[in-house]
Amino acid sequence: MSGFPGRRGAPATMPRGRYAVEPHRRGGPLVVRTAEEQAAYDGMYPDGPWRSDERGWLLAGDPRNQYVLHPEDVLPLDLHPELERSHGCCGPGGDDGANRVCACGAEVATAYAGCVTPYETLFPPAAVRVVPVGEAFGGGPDGHVL
Repeated sequence: MSGFPGRRGAPATMPRGRYAVEPHRRGGPLVVRTAEEQAAYDGMYPDGPWRSDERGWLLAGDPRNQYVLHPEDVLPLDLHPELERSHGCCGPGGDDGANRVCACGAEVATAYAGCVTPYETLFPPAAVRVVPVGEAFGGGPDGHVL
């Protein structure tokens, strides 16, 4: 997934060879929350309203605890067949949900690479299995691989 064309305003959020778990919801699909959920909004960005339309406040609807990777550490994935999920002025923005699929067609990741977004790729917990490097590759340095 390297080589996104265009300009990015931010460097990668993760260094190469590392990953992190994002505890908050981050992006699409954007969903309308109930009046009670909207009333509980505390003014902080994570999980809070940040866009609205005729339906009301739209909140991040993706899962919590996604794995965050440097985009250049991700094996090649296909674009989602719904190409509007990869829209953005300079690269995919991630507002419309998973925008990358594996060869079998399963939605597995959301790439962010726009000029106003972080530069990262997020994988939902259901799409990831963390295993020791030796187990994954039959030997090697200590550590883990996604």
